[in-house]
Amino acid sequence: MRALRSSCGLLIAAAALAQTRSETASLQGSVTHSVTGAPVPRAHIVLRGAGPDAKSYGALATAEGKFSIEGIVPGTYQASAERAGFYMLTGPGGRATVDVTLRAGDKKDDLKFRLAPLGSISGRVVDADGEPVDGAAVTIEIGPGYSTIRDTTDDKGRFRLGDLRPGKYRVKAALPGVLPGSPPPEIRTDGTKEVRYAPTFFAGVTDYRSATRIELGTGAEVGGIEIRLMRVPMVRVSGRVVGVPPEQRGVELAFGQTTGARAMSGMKKDGTFEVWNVDPGKYFLTARWFNGNQRMQTAPVNVEIGESNLDNIELRVIPPSDISGQVVFEDEQARPPAQKPAKVELGTVDPGMFVDRAASDVGADATFQWNGVRAARYRVMLSWTSGYVKAVTLGSNQVVGNVLNLREGAGGAAVTVLVSSAFGSISGTVFEGDNPAAGARIALLRDDFVSLGDVTFTMTDGVGAYRIDKVRPGKYRIAAVEENDNGPRAGNLDDYEDILARVEVGARDKVTKDLKRHAAVR
Repeated sequence: MRALRSSCGLLIAAAALAQTRSETASLQGSVTHSVTGAPVPRAHIVLRGAGPDAKSYGALATAEGKFSIEGIVPGTYQASAERAGFYMLTGPGGRATVDVTLRAGDKKDDLKFRLAPLGSISGRVVDADGEPVDGAAVTIEIGPGYSTIRDTTDDKGRFRLGDLRPGKYRVKAALPGVLPGSPPPEIRTDGTKEVRYAPTFFAGVTDYRSATRIELGTGAEVGGIEIRLMRVPMVRVSGRVVGVPPEQRGVELAFGQTTGARAMSGMKKDGTFEVWNVDPGKYFLTARWFNGNQRMQTAPVNVEIGESNLDNIELRVIPPSDISGQVVFEDEQARPPAQKPAKVELGTVDPGMFVDRAASDVGADATFQWNGVRAARYRVMLSWTSGYVKAVTLGSNQVVGNVLNLREGAGGAAVTVLVSSAFGSISGTVFEGDNPAAGARIALLRDDFVSLGDVTFTMTDGVGAYRIDKVRPGKYRIAAVEENDNGPRAGNLDDYEDILARVEVGARDKVTKDLKRHAAVR
């Protein structure tokens, strides 16, 4: 009897196990080295579901690079393989995962991952006399103002930047301690002068656009990179802030560029300011402070810092403006959908400003009202997509495009916003050599680039084709750019001059433009 019961129990357990397996799925596959084809043992395979109740599964690859995951609840998952010192190769679009859909009872056994080895860039940082520099911060710059990977030099000036994917990189070195806004030069009586070194790119330049890019192939170790720091004059930026109450405290100066602003103190009780050691470059300069909970600031002015002192700058407090406006529609298609509320918005494009926005509903008579608008330049934006801002008129001054200059305030003048639906489009195919390039990244920049809103990105499809709709009429630069390059986001296509295309889009034009892509670094 006991034997019979035991046998029955085993049969029930086996049946339950068989039923469970029929209700779940399994996944098997392999992980290989992209260059050698060898297995990658102990690679971590991750299967992640979507949604709040989704499950995640994992496994480690064997010595033969094989993996197996059982008992997977049916569904769609994102699969990836990870191993220190490697990155996963993906298909078109450059996604970091692949989608896997499993149904009940599925036994998928052909999922293959290819891991490529990461590389490194190494070298040393020296001063103008060729002496090694200890403690310099060395960074990879992927766009103006964007830093990702960093290292600090040792007592011999050496650095190593590891875990890098194939690509072309700008490397910058900077000394700690000497920051913009630091004290004026030391007073020395021994005949020597205090030396200041600017943040310096390889090879020997201080600005991002002019930096030499270092080309790195898959798993490559590029060494011998020497960054010789550049001496720069210790220059002064001085002037006066006009219109700030004498008792005001906490006034800071903001030196803004496309990607942000660096703020520093410097204003004295009499409204004058003096700042030393701002890095060379072009900036928007403004003074800003808080009056209780109210944010205040002066109208920005353009400054360019070079090798000489920059004095007698005047930063003026201009009262905020209340601005009435009218939307004029060039055609009926440019009007917003009747069932949705329509707004006309302002967004500041002057870096260094507090993040300012103003929005107003568009009335039935197409009028609107912006209140409390600070002195700055703004982009005029629409909440609907059937039209674009063709021109903006302040008083009697009309400007083609969507940028409104209010640095001197509105002066009581009204604004007219001309809206059109005469978008154009650009399409074509991207080639790498003679072959269409699937998954290529396209950057489209307006020639009158003002800020990040003047760049559009898209990707080519599986046959290398792309299409960009709703393009505002104007002159553009367009190129197939590298995935890890944020320069285009800040308006920089200098590295693509040899493959850059220039196009002019007219009202309702359908422009066709084929593009070339640089050969991928391997």
